Amino acid sequence: MSDKVFLKAIGSVESGNNPRAKNKESSATGEHQFMWSQWGNQIQQFAGDPELTRDDFANDPELQRKWSEYYVNNILDPEVEKLKQRYPEQLKSRDRK
Repeated sequence: MSDKVFLKAIGSVESGNNPRAKNKESSATGEHQFMWSQWGNQIQQFAGDPELTRDDFANDPELQRKWSEYYVNNILDPEVEKLKQRYPEQLKSRDRK
């Protein structure tokens, strides 16, 4: 599955693909509902803007797209690879089903 298809599917479930979505019960923000309380500092570093706010992020679909792609390629994918290496037999048996 391509990153774009994956991110579109996540966005569909998380926000109905609404980049301006902000969860009223948590700090989840944007199309992919990143928890600002968890990822805000890293998003600020990624954007090169230590003053970037949750509202700024919610109002910048292009930054959200770039961050989401970065997140998948540099944070999520490496963790998936670690799991594949750690549990090869369990994953092999799942592939046969």
